Amino acid sequence: MSLVPKSAYPKLHKDGFGENDVYGLANDGKQLSTALNQTKEPLVIAVDGPWGSGKSHFLRAWTGAHKMDATVVYFDAFERDFLDDPLVSLLHAVTQQTDASGKHKLISGLMKFAPLLGKAALNMATAGAMNHLSDIGDAAVQTIGDHADKAMEAWWDVAKQREAALEQFRDALRQFVNNENGVKKLVLIVDELDRCRPDYAVRLLEIMKHAFAVDGVHFVLGINLDQLRHSVRAVYGAGFDAEKYLQRFIPLVMTLKASQGENTSHTASHYLRGLDEQGDNAGIAIVVEWVSPTQQITFRDMERFHTLSQVVSARLHIDQWYAQHAMMLLRICRPLWFEDRMKYADNIVGFFGIGGGSGFWLKAESDYAHFAAQLLDALGKEIPGEVSQRFGISAPGYTSPFGPSMYERISAFNIR
Repeated sequence: MSLVPKSAYPKLHKDGFGENDVYGLANDGKQLSTALNQTKEPLVIAVDGPWGSGKSHFLRAWTGAHKMDATVVYFDAFERDFLDDPLVSLLHAVTQQTDASGKHKLISGLMKFAPLLGKAALNMATAGAMNHLSDIGDAAVQTIGDHADKAMEAWWDVAKQREAALEQFRDALRQFVNNENGVKKLVLIVDELDRCRPDYAVRLLEIMKHAFAVDGVHFVLGINLDQLRHSVRAVYGAGFDAEKYLQRFIPLVMTLKASQGENTSHTASHYLRGLDEQGDNAGIAIVVEWVSPTQQITFRDMERFHTLSQVVSARLHIDQWYAQHAMMLLRICRPLWFEDRMKYADNIVGFFGIGGGSGFWLKAESDYAHFAAQLLDALGKEIPGEVSQRFGISAPGYTSPFGPSMYERISAFNIR
């Protein structure tokens, strides 16, 4: 079994949402397809949600389920932000994921345009002369006047070359979209943009707006808008209006159901099982299903829970096994409650959906009922006398599994 699991992502352009759509995202996918089909004009839609809410899972599944007359390309921006030029990386993804004719012309257009991005930004003559003109007096201006004129001419030449190359690139894009295979749209999915280096993320946004402003070319971004605002401020300054800036690029925002608190313990448990091909997660997935459906659990929580369950290895009695893994889950999902258990005792009881009265204990599955009684005892909560007797909690010599050694083992590792 892998210690740090690879996310149980759908295969690009193949899996779709699955027949049972256990995550309930197929309807969201249809809404995304409908929105993209509404217009030929360039469009950007952001799929917004917090870290671990299932955005990447949704976007990858959608590549295999969209049923649009379009070329769909998935680009993980975070995997490529160690490179300086996002345009080159993005076009590489296009050429790797499509067989559409016209991509060779697209590459040719890129080769003419991409180098001029750097020249325009880093033209040494322009930078040197213009900085001097802002700092020195009239006498110095006369001395370097000729150099300034030449610098301005050089800057102007580069600007004209850049504009011409940009238009050539857009023409290549138009030919790519309207090729003889009949594909009329290009949908570029840019995932994990908010996790990139701030300068890379901002530069990619600017390239999207200016270089890809072509009818039939659409972008779908997988982002956390709050985090992307931080990236913008990191580039332009703390007082910069990041929200207004992003509105220039992103006119439509879509929020997944999983990001709205509907990612229940059942769907989280299903995701956890999918992280392990050998099926060893089946046992700990049962503990996840004990969590109240009103409590939100993210897919990223399940990945971290998987890892913690592997590193905290101890041979325990079955009673302690359930208690230990329940506390691991609590530490991952609600770390503050785990650290101050007595203060948040009521919250913890609610997290695991533990009720009161004989009706609850009669209906509860045996392992869960046993765990619930042990947890209530450890938290100093009252439990029915017959329940205490049934599980031996009131018997002489009873030792609670919720002892200091358990908490020490679980606290030894911080899964990030």
